[in-house]
Amino acid sequence: MKPPRLAIPLWFFASVAVVLFHQPVLAADSQQNKLQELTGEIKQLSSAIRMDKKTRKSILTNLANTEKAIGRLGRHIHKLQGKIARLDKELQALDKDKKIQHQMLLREKSQLRSLVMSAYATGRQERIKLFLNQQDPVLMNRIMTYYDYFNRERIQRIESARALIDGIRDTEEAIHIKKLALDSSYAEKNAQLEQIQLAERARSELLAKLDADINAKTRSLSQLKEDAASLRKLLENIQQQKIQQKRQQKFSSLKGKLNWPAKGFLSKFFGSDKIGGVKWDGVFITAPEGREVSAVHHGKVAYADWLRGYGLLVIIDHGEGYMSLYGHNQTLFKEAGEWVDAGESIALVGNSGGQKNPGLYFSIRSKGKPSNPKKWCRKLKGRTIQT
Repeated sequence: MKPPRLAIPLWFFASVAVVLFHQPVLAADSQQNKLQELTGEIKQLSSAIRMDKKTRKSILTNLANTEKAIGRLGRHIHKLQGKIARLDKELQALDKDKKIQHQMLLREKSQLRSLVMSAYATGRQERIKLFLNQQDPVLMNRIMTYYDYFNRERIQRIESARALIDGIRDTEEAIHIKKLALDSSYAEKNAQLEQIQLAERARSELLAKLDADINAKTRSLSQLKEDAASLRKLLENIQQQKIQQKRQQKFSSLKGKLNWPAKGFLSKFFGSDKIGGVKWDGVFITAPEGREVSAVHHGKVAYADWLRGYGLLVIIDHGEGYMSLYGHNQTLFKEAGEWVDAGESIALVGNSGGQKNPGLYFSIRSKGKPSNPKKWCRKLKGRTIQT
């Protein structure tokens, strides 16, 4: 004994119709709003990238001046390095001169010492001779000549030694001045090198930061553009579906022209009695399990799930308030929200929902009210459905 079938209440179809009527509109509006938000974000991000690129371009434009200044500093440093090398050579030469002057001074001191000692020794002897030979004018003249020679030589050596001492003092002063100049040149070179390094580091850091910002924003912009493109495609599909839906023949104009949803045997008729005095609100097509069930007309799947008394049930909304129902299926191929065309496979015949024998429950509703499927589908010869 088959369990009693529960009648699907009118409010069920009314609620499904409301959801289906509003769902595409709300979905389209929601997607359109989302697209507008994405477009706004894309504009803002594009503007930010343009500003960053403009700033980068400005930095690169000013880079010429910076690099020229760096070039000038480099040339100046090169000159300083030349000056430092020259000062080093001069210092080396001065050190060499100082050593030579010290050696000369030592020689002069040695010669002066020898001269003094010789003059002293000669002077004693000559004074004795002069004392003993006071009446010899020739000897007297010769001795005086020797004295003059030794005296001049001594004075010359003393002056030469004094000049060498002064020269050494001047050389030491020159060395001191050169060292000060060298230290100053080194300090100037190091300061300017530090300026160059600071300028180059600041420029590199700024450019690196700008490049990183531009790259990050560009990646974000690419992602936003991809999202916007996907959203536009979705909206185009929705619009195309609307256009296709409008192009489809109206369900109301196909009365008596619809194909039956499955091949089989028409075992229960619309309006015939059921258990408990309940009337059949559709038809039952006896068919083997696994046979294909097809949509009778283009529409949107409003329901695709298990429902007590109907098992696995598919409800398709065809617009104008018309719906078609397919119950007791073994397997469902479609989900709620999907669009189907006339003749498209939507399920397989089964016996779900407590049905004893396999077959298909098929019903048509007009604004929620049952309508006889035989008046909508092609006329049969007998009770066998072939197509």
